[in-house]
Amino acid sequence: MSHNLSDRIFHYANNTFILILSLTMIAPMIHLAAVSVSSPEYAQLKLVTFWPKGFQLNVYETLFSTKYMWQSMGVSIFITVVGTLLFLILTTSLSFAIIRPNMIGKRLIMKLILFSFIFPIPLIPSYLVVKELGMLNTLWSLIVPGALGAYLVFIVRAFFQGISTELYDAAKIDGSGEFGLFIKSSATIVKACSCSRIFISGSRCMELLFWRINLFAQQFIISVAA
Repeated sequence: MSHNLSDRIFHYANNTFILILSLTMIAPMIHLAAVSVSSPEYAQLKLVTFWPKGFQLNVYETLFSTKYMWQSMGVSIFITVVGTLLFLILTTSLSFAIIRPNMIGKRLIMKLILFSFIFPIPLIPSYLVVKELGMLNTLWSLIVPGALGAYLVFIVRAFFQGISTELYDAAKIDGSGEFGLFIKSSATIVKACSCSRIFISGSRCMELLFWRINLFAQQFIISVAA
């Protein structure tokens, strides 16, 4: 279908704006990367923009030669990977359960999820729950408190509701139970939104990581660094 001149102008202007906006986000990272591999003399005089001057890798040699660098990276990777997997499993299973017609109390569960979305858990109750569960100063205190999010529950629930009922009927004819329906429908959703869900989940884990460290695991971090 042909587009008129105004549509083409809008698309070009919109694409140009998005490109410029993306460059403004990428430019600071390129600048930091250039400074990190530049000579300290040029960096201190602020002569480095987007291309390194006096190329050297002393900063990275010092960084990766520190005693706890690799251990810290391992902790970060563990928290992100395990937290993302747990987040996806809990979110997907809960979203599937609350759309099933034979789910008892699903209206109450939906109201509770909506309530937790509107009124987040305050700081002190969150701390007390983690303390009573014995997770203070452990890696699990950085993973479990954020293992389920109301926002993504609503999003994944909408994906499940978009699956045709004929697919569920066909799976039942094949002899699948509720767990089989969940696995097959989850596979359908994974194909449609796995990348976005994994990105959102992973970024959410890292976003809340520093807040949880300050609240739940200060002694753990101190003991690791000691």
